[in-house]
Parts: sequence; C-alpha cells; structure tokens
Amino acid sequence: MINRPILLVPFPSEHDYLREAMIGIGEFVRQHTDWALRRVDVDRDLPLILRDSGTLERLIGVIAFAALKRLETRLKPLKVPQVNISARRATTEMYRVMPDSFRVGESGAEHLLGAGLTQLGYVGNSKLFYSNERGRGFTAGAEAADVRVLRHNFSDDETLEQWLLDCPKPIGVMCCNDSIASYVVDAAFSAGLDVPRDVAVLGADDSLVWCATARVALSSVPTEGRRVGFTAAKLIQSLNQGQPPPTEAILIAPHRVAARESTDYIPIEDQRVVDALRYLRTTAYQGLTVGKIVKQMGLTRRTFDRQVTTALGRTPHDELERLRMERALELLIESTLSNSEIAKRSGFNQPGYFMRVFRRATGMTPSQYRKKYRDISPNGRRSDGD
Repeated sequence: MINRPILLVPFPSEHDYLREAMIGIGEFVRQHTDWALRRVDVDRDLPLILRDSGTLERLIGVIAFAALKRLETRLKPLKVPQVNISARRATTEMYRVMPDSFRVGESGAEHLLGAGLTQLGYVGNSKLFYSNERGRGFTAGAEAADVRVLRHNFSDDETLEQWLLDCPKPIGVMCCNDSIASYVVDAAFSAGLDVPRDVAVLGADDSLVWCATARVALSSVPTEGRRVGFTAAKLIQSLNQGQPPPTEAILIAPHRVAARESTDYIPIEDQRVVDALRYLRTTAYQGLTVGKIVKQMGLTRRTFDRQVTTALGRTPHDELERLRMERALELLIESTLSNSEIAKRSGFNQPGYFMRVFRRATGMTPSQYRKKYRDISPNGRRSDGD
C-alpha cells in the first residue's frame, strides 16, 4: 500500500458553504496532487487523529472551519500548514482563505440599487466578523450612490418587526446571511408588509435550505465556498513547496447575485409595463430583442423605454445586456464552455457582438476574465474559449 500524504479537513458539512468548500478542496486534490483527503468529525475523530502517529507522520496540512478559538488551539501543536476558512472571528493565528465579506456587502447594495430601490437597510449580527464586514461593504456601496443605510442588529426578538414597520417604504434590506433573511421575510409578513413590494429582502451565502424554504424565494449573494476550498488547498500545496506564505488573508470575491422573488421589485405603476419587464427578465437568455418583447406584450416601444428608464435609471436594452452579462460571467467561472457557446446560452445571438459588449463591460476578453477569476477547472479540464 502506498502511504500517500494526508490533507486533514476537520469540519462538518451540513452547511452549504462548507459542502461547497469540501467540493473545491476535493477538486484541487484530485486534479493537482496525490494526497489522501481525510474529512473528520471535530469531536468524534479529531482526538484519535491527534494521537495516531502513523497519520501525523504523513500529514501535510489542515484546512479547518475554525469558527471558535478552541479548535485552533487544539490544532496548534500540529507542525504543518493550517488554513482557516471561517470568517466568523476577526483574528486567527492560522493562514486564512475566506469570502470577501466587504465585497459581498457591496454586491448586495449594487443589486438593490439596481432594482430601483433608493432606501436601504441592513440587518446583521454584531458578534460576527463577517456580518460587520458585509455591513461595512453594504454601507459603502449605498453611500457611493448617496443613499443612507438604516441598520438593525438581529437578536431574534420582536424588535425586528417594529423596525420594519418604522422603516420608510419601499425599502431594500440586506441581511448578513440567509437564515436572518428568512426571519426578516417572516417578520415582514407578520407586520402586514409585502415582500418585495414593501420590503425587498436579500440574503448572503446562497444557502439552498434557507433560500428555497423561505416564505418567498430568497435572493442571495453566493459566498463562493467552492472557490474558497480550492484556493485553500492550493495554498497548502504552495506552502509545502516552500513558497512564501501570504502576509494577509486571501479573500475570494463574489461574482454574481442569485436573484429570486424576494428582490423582484419593480417601481412602476403601469402593470402592463411591469409584466413586460418581468417577461424581459425571464426570457433574457432566449435571444429576443426589446422590440420583439414589447410587440408580444402589446406595448409601444416609446412607453416601455420611458417608464423603465425612469424607474431603473437604465434603458430596457441596457437591462437586457446587464442580465445577459451576468449569465455570461457565471458560465465563464462555473463551466468549461467555449466563448461562442456562452454567448449563445447568455442570449447574445452574435459571438462577435458578445465579445465587444464583454470587453466594454469588463475591460478584458472572456478568456482573460476566466483565467483571472476562476481557480477551479470542473472535471479536471480548463477551457479558455475559442
């Protein structure tokens, strides 16, 4: 039997972020190493591992979700590179790879402002480092648009409902995570408020359980657990190869918002225009033009353009291109599809036009964007497009 080097991963996998991180770790190990990946239960298995001399001799690194100082202390005697992928605490003595919580907050502000909301709120938990960072990023994004943020510290009590009633309407509320966002949705309905017409609610982490089971399907900012895990494993490899260690945390920025019903806010009174805009959004990737959409919906192009531009601050054509670009960015990072296939699946009928729009929006080609932002190569392959 070959005694392969062991990468130890002592964290649970019931949380969506940790499941995604585990997938990312596994992909890096499978694609780039001959390591044996060993995920262990912190309470049941870790004490045995720490006393197993055979395992310790082969150990080359640890990737842990050290949300509590206690776990970090237990791992400290191990003389191998250790990476913490938790963002719950402000400080750690371990190397750190984690979501860029400031950018998560900024992305949330951009999403709600882009929906036409001009009053914003943030619900967080001041005991959590990532919550404070997301709130800071959210506030920065709002203030860049000259919008003030109303804040509420979540404590699982009835003050949340009263806070929502006291807020000006309509308001877009970002929450530090999806579980709190689900509570906000429930509190809004309990207070007689409509989601998203009165209160548009945005979470973070894109947790399937919370987003799918909330009273209204939750929009959320994914925190890129898969890329976090992949990058953490890559760091373990570089440290074992003698590369210089990072001097600060490695932050993984979000690249999209998973938009769902809870932020489907449209500040337009004319229901025909609302219906047409919703139709534009649901068919954005089918290659339809704005002209064809308004014709199918029985509207004049002038009426549609004027009301949408007034409400959103961008034309229907710009909205269509924004949606298609979001899909293209997602496909570039999460798939190995060629540029021409991504253009087609994003609703761009002409690959050449897609390339021009993409370069204008990002300042780089699709292949350059993929190389810069995607660490993971699904199925062990990397495709840089046509």
